[in-house]
Amino acid sequence: MIEVGSAPAAVTQIRHAVARLLVSWELTEICDDAVLCLSEALTNAVLHARPVRPVTVTIHRDLRTLRIEIADADRSMIIRAPGCLRGPGAQPPENQPPENQPPENQPPENQLDEFGRGLQVIDALAARWGVDADDAGKRVWFEQDIPSIGRLGAMP
Repeated sequence: MIEVGSAPAAVTQIRHAVARLLVSWELTEICDDAVLCLSEALTNAVLHARPVRPVTVTIHRDLRTLRIEIADADRSMIIRAPGCLRGPGAQPPENQPPENQPPENQPPENQLDEFGRGLQVIDALAARWGVDADDAGKRVWFEQDIPSIGRLGAMP
């Protein structure tokens, strides 16, 4: 687990450290997508969650899957933008309106132009992703499938 400072420069430092780690594990084929997803989720946590406790990044790897989790103390859950679901074939949660009926607390359209694209990037690049509530706040996670060539790489 890595604790992340609240300064935006911390995102760059973590991004580079995780890229080096993935390369050392011989996961170069999924490194760029994983690091971009990390950067988007981590930036959201640092900028929008206004953490009272440090944001943390946890990386799990087995022979088939790389999972990266970004945890913060903000208990507000992420509202998915229209067209942004939880991976291929996913359905919106029961408490979320259908795509053609945005939730009442959705930001104005011009605000979505500036913010909210990070989750769409994650949705496009990750094999699976989601948001889970826990006792300390929430955890945004995403997974990348490890290609068979990367399965022989050094394990942590």
